[in-house]
Amino acid sequence: MAKEPQLRIDLTHAAIEHTSLLRHSVRLQWALRELDEDADVGFMDLPGRRDLLREIDSFGGARRGRFDDIVQFGTGGSSLGGQALCQALLPPRHNDFAPKGTPRYHFADNIDPDSLGALLDYVDPVRTLFHVVSKSGGTLETAAQLHVVREFFKGRRGFRPERNFVATTGGKGILRD
Repeated sequence: MAKEPQLRIDLTHAAIEHTSLLRHSVRLQWALRELDEDADVGFMDLPGRRDLLREIDSFGGARRGRFDDIVQFGTGGSSLGGQALCQALLPPRHNDFAPKGTPRYHFADNIDPDSLGALLDYVDPVRTLFHVVSKSGGTLETAAQLHVVREFFKGRRGFRPERNFVATTGGKGILRD
């Protein structure tokens, strides 16, 4: 027996009439079941993944205060999620007024050499965490960004890729390797 999707949505303030929801309930249940069974969609179970929350909390806690800037590399969905979280959870113009000890967030979501160069000139490589995001692990633009940063800061005192880089990627692929 297939388990029923456990997504709960509070539409109390959505100005959608109850009768309208009931009219569409069968299609909504079907759509949720399709998402739940789709092997390519792994986000449906994220709210219940306490193990991932502990891993993220441990990672962040061990690095708290070590970085003034976090630069995320990724294109499309690999960048938009982080951007949406920052926009939703941080005050407007956070990077301009970030309190001491709170990192600034930057999203390099393309390979434009002028904007990437300006960003790399701005950040201190020792005090910056570079977050590389690619679901497949083989996105060419993201790989190019990673290569540029490594070469740009190569040999700089205190810059160690194993300390300053973290990757979020799928279970296999060149980025994971």
